[in-house]
Amino acid sequence: MSFPYLRISKPKNISRHPTDPINCAPECRMPHLTTVLSPDQATFRWFSPFLGVFKMFRFQRDECLFTPLLANTTTTNGVTTPTPSTTSNQEVWSTVGGMSVEEEPSDYEVWSAIVSSMARWEEMKKRKAHKHHVRKRSEEVVCYRGFGCFRDEGAFDYLDTLPASPEAIGTKFILYTNKSRMNGELLWYDNSSSLYYSHFNGSNPVKVIIHGFGSSGRKMWVLQMTEALLAMEDVNVIVVDWEKGSALPNYVQAAANTQLVGKQLAALIRMINYERGLTNSDYHLIGFSLGAHVAGFTGMECHNISRITGLDPASPLFEGYDSKIKLDPSDATFVDVIHSNGNSFLKGGLGTFEPLGHADFYPNGGRVQIGCNNVFIGAVTDIIYGKWQSLCNHRRAFRFFIDSIIPSCKFPAFPCDSYENFLAGKCFKCSGQGCVNMGYYADKSQYARGKYYLVTRETEPFCANQYRISISSTRGQGTTWGKLEISFIGEDNSNETFVLTSESQEINDKQDIQGLIVADPSVRNVTAVIVKYTKYRGWIYTGLDRWDIDKIQLHSSQGHLMSFCGHAVPVLNNEPKLLPLTQGDCTAEPTTQRLARLIWQVVGEPVAGRDPRPPKLLWKIMVDDTSKYHWHNS
Repeated sequence: MSFPYLRISKPKNISRHPTDPINCAPECRMPHLTTVLSPDQATFRWFSPFLGVFKMFRFQRDECLFTPLLANTTTTNGVTTPTPSTTSNQEVWSTVGGMSVEEEPSDYEVWSAIVSSMARWEEMKKRKAHKHHVRKRSEEVVCYRGFGCFRDEGAFDYLDTLPASPEAIGTKFILYTNKSRMNGELLWYDNSSSLYYSHFNGSNPVKVIIHGFGSSGRKMWVLQMTEALLAMEDVNVIVVDWEKGSALPNYVQAAANTQLVGKQLAALIRMINYERGLTNSDYHLIGFSLGAHVAGFTGMECHNISRITGLDPASPLFEGYDSKIKLDPSDATFVDVIHSNGNSFLKGGLGTFEPLGHADFYPNGGRVQIGCNNVFIGAVTDIIYGKWQSLCNHRRAFRFFIDSIIPSCKFPAFPCDSYENFLAGKCFKCSGQGCVNMGYYADKSQYARGKYYLVTRETEPFCANQYRISISSTRGQGTTWGKLEISFIGEDNSNETFVLTSESQEINDKQDIQGLIVADPSVRNVTAVIVKYTKYRGWIYTGLDRWDIDKIQLHSSQGHLMSFCGHAVPVLNNEPKLLPLTQGDCTAEPTTQRLARLIWQVVGEPVAGRDPRPPKLLWKIMVDDTSKYHWHNS
C-alpha cells in the first residue's frame, strides 16, 4: 500500500527548545504536531483521524517534507499521487544487497580495529578528564524520533559515546521462511505493508539472528544458521543486518550503536505483534558478540521475551560494567550463554567470562578452544603460514550453536563449580536432572540454571559423546614410561583411537590413569576397547616391556557405566590388547581368593677359605589365581 506526499509549508520558527540540552536535536513546531528531530532527519508517527491508523513518515529537514518510507509516487502539474508498487520485497532486498554470500573479515583486521579503537577511546577519555578536571563535564544527549533520547550518564557514563543516527546505522531486517529460503524479504518496523507482502507466518515462532562487529547479515555463518533453523522447524527467521553500524574500524562506536539497534528490533517486534497477534513469548533472539548485547537491549525494551541466546557476548566495554548496559538474566524469560573466548583482553580474549544468563556454558573451559591457536602464542606461526587464528576461539561459539541445531549432535554439559574439578572427574555424572545440552536445545531442561562445563572435539562436528575413563594398573610393577592408547569399538564396528599418555610420560602403578574422551557421534554403544602400550626408549631411561592392568571403567555422559575386570592382564609393548566391556561396574577378585605358594630357593654363596658355609635357604612367595585350581571336599 502506498501513501501520497503530505506537503506542508516550511515553518518559520525552527529553533531549539529552551529546555533542550545543547546537543539535542531541534524541534520543528507545527499545529497539533511536535517532534524532536535529529540534525539531518528523523521519523515520527502521525495519527490520521480519518484513516484511524498509525503510519510512519520520514521528515526531510530541508523542506519539512513528509513522505512514507516506501511510498511510490508521481507528480503531475504539481499534484502528487500514489503509484502502485511494482517492486516486491524480494526485489528490494536484491537491490539493497542481493544474496551474495560473504566471509567474515580477516581475524587480523578485526583484532587490529578493536585494539586501535580501544586505544583511541582511552586517550580521548584521558583528555576529557583533564579538560573537565575543574568544571563538571556537561551531559551529552542525542534524540531520535521513535526511540527517545540517549544520554551518556548513569550506567552509560563510562562509554562517553552516543549511538549514531538510524540513517547512519542503516539497520535492515531480512525475513526468511520455508517459502522464501533463497531470497530474503525486507521488513520495516515503520511500515506494516512490508509485513503484509511478505511470507511471514503468524502461526509460527520467530527466531532472530544478530551479528557482531565487522559483520553483516550476508555472512556465511548467518546463512548457515538460518538454513539449519528452517530445516529443523517451520519458523520465521529474521536476520538483523546492522552492517554500517558495526563496520570496521570503530569498535567503540559500534558498541554504542547496540543501544539503538536493540530499540529498532524492539520496534519491529511491537509492529509484528500488533499486526499478526504474536506475543513476546514467541521470540528467540540469538546474538553473537556485540549482537548478544543488542538482544539484551531489545529484551530491556520488550519485557518477557521468551529466550535470548548469547554467543560469546563481547567483552571490551561491557564486562565488569553495570548490568543495564549488557546482556543479563532479566532481559528474557530464559537467557543462555555460550562462553568460548573468555580470556582477558590482553591475552586475546574478546568474549565475556563472567556469567550473564540463567545458564552459562563453558566449553573446554570457556577461555580458549582446542583446535584454535592463542592470539599471542600462535601469532608468529600464523603470520608465517599466512593464517591468523586469533578470533577462532571467539567465532567457535556460533559454530557450536549451528552444530547443536541437529538433534543427533548433542553437547551434554555438566553442572560444576570449576573447570578444574570437571576435568578431575568430580562433576561428570548426570544425576537425573543435572545435565543440560548446550546450544539450541538448552531450554528443554527446566533445571538449566548455573554454570555448565563440557569438552568438545577440535574439528567438526564439534559435538561428541563424552566419556570419563579410568584404568587401574596392577600393583607391584613400579614405574614405567610410555604412550598408552585406547580405541573404542562401537556398534557396526565403528571405532576411534585416543591417546591417554604421551610417549615419554611416567606411568605409576599406584595411581589410576584417568581422562576425558570426546568420541565422534558415530561411535555409539561402546562394547569393547583396545589398549595399546608403547614403551619409551630414551638415552637415560626406558619403559618396561609390558604393563599389566586390573580394571577399566568407562562412564558415559548419559550416565551409563561399562567396565572390564581381570588380574594382571598383560599389555605387551606394541601389541594391542582387545578387552570386552560389560554393563555396570564389575568386581575384581579379592586378594583372599589368591593362593600363596611357598617355594624353597637355594641361594649359593661363593666358596671362601678352607671351611665354606652351608647354602642359605630362603622362602619365596608366589601368588596364583585360585580359579585355575579345582578344590574337592573330602
